Amino acid sequence: MQCLKGRRPNLKKVNNLLLLWNNCGFCSIPKALKDKLFLFIEAVRYFAPPYPGKGLALYRGQESGEPYGIAWTSRYEMAVGQFSAGRTAPIVLKVCATPEMIVAHLPDHVSTPKTNAQSDLEYEDEYLLDPRLLAGKVRILKDPEG
Repeated sequence: MQCLKGRRPNLKKVNNLLLLWNNCGFCSIPKALKDKLFLFIEAVRYFAPPYPGKGLALYRGQESGEPYGIAWTSRYEMAVGQFSAGRTAPIVLKVCATPEMIVAHLPDHVSTPKTNAQSDLEYEDEYLLDPRLLAGKVRILKDPEG
């Protein structure tokens, strides 16, 4: 309910939430929250300052038929090579994200090899998006296997 009252920027708290996401979000947070993953986004939005950038094209590699996740990258090659590879029915998604859709840009808050542009093979340039704002705006770019 507190999140519905508007933002209360607190960089220490948002940095800790994003560090948690960066270190174990892919596996444990979505599995634990399931269809309530938007609650994690609300917590990040509550503590994060508004995203200051412009809209941009973002990509996501995932399993066909899965709901849209919250983690997206500006690096197409990362979406294909890192996130769709090895899946049974891989797809790559693209969204032209507006600033309102972008809840946080991880490299602005967390420093690890995954958020450091100098570590090219690991660098994800990850953005967290509000999945509730993606309906009708995402398109499948290609099936990486076919």
